[in-house]
Amino acid sequence: MRQAAGRNSELQQSGGFTFIAMKNFDARNEAVATVLCAVCEQPITGGRWFARISSGDLLAALCCPLCEATFAGNPAPYVRRIETYQLMAEPRPGN
Repeated sequence: MRQAAGRNSELQQSGGFTFIAMKNFDARNEAVATVLCAVCEQPITGGRWFARISSGDLLAALCCPLCEATFAGNPAPYVRRIETYQLMAEPRPGN
């Protein structure tokens, strides 16, 4: 059973446990089934992105020319958002 848990993630229930599944923005793996556009967060399936842009350690997938131009014009807020999602997905000490 899946339920909405906000824009960044979704709740999934399995075996009596509830956990949060984080969205995937990592476009480094070409074999991944779905990655989200770094700007508009639309799903991109089967490696059908318009462009991939490297920004530091991040390789961001972009779905269309408008998202590519938006990201290229000011990547900082999109990179910061993705880095925040990645930090939220990392296991915390003691958990």
